[in-house]
Amino acid sequence: MNARTATSLVLRLGVAGIYGILAAQKIPYHPNTQAIFEDIGGYPAALATVALELVAAVLILVPKTVPIGALLSMGAMFGAIGTHVLFIGVTVQFPSAADPAVTESDGGTLFGMAVATLIVSGIVLVMHRSQAVQLLRSVTGSRSQSSMAA
Repeated sequence: MNARTATSLVLRLGVAGIYGILAAQKIPYHPNTQAIFEDIGGYPAALATVALELVAAVLILVPKTVPIGALLSMGAMFGAIGTHVLFIGVTVQFPSAADPAVTESDGGTLFGMAVATLIVSGIVLVMHRSQAVQLLRSVTGSRSQSSMAA
C-alpha cells in the first residue's frame, strides 16, 4: 500500500469513525442529542441525520463509492454547520450529567467536529477526483445515450 492509499484510508476511517460515534449518541436520543434536536425536528430529525451520516460512512469506505460518500459527507456537514450557525449556535448548551437543571457548554466541540469532517471529506474527494470524474462521465454518458434512444 502506497502512502497516498494509506492516507486516504486513514482519513476515510476517521470520517466513518466520527459518524459512528455520533450515531451512538443520536440513536438512543441521549439528553445531549435532545438538547440539539428538540427545536429542529426532534427524534425524527436525529434519526434522519444518523441515516444520512451512516450512508455517507459506508459509501466513503467502499472503494468504488468513495467520491459519492465524500460528497454526501460534505453535504451532511454543510447542513450541520448551517444548523449550528442559524439555529443552535456554535457553542451548544447541554444538561449537566450531574444535575440536569444545570447546563454545560460543549465549547464549540461539535461545531469544530463538523468543520473538521467537512475539510477531511473534501480532502478525500480531491484525493479521489479522477474516480469522481469517471463516475460523473459514466452517469452523464448513460443519460445522453438513453435520451438518444428515445
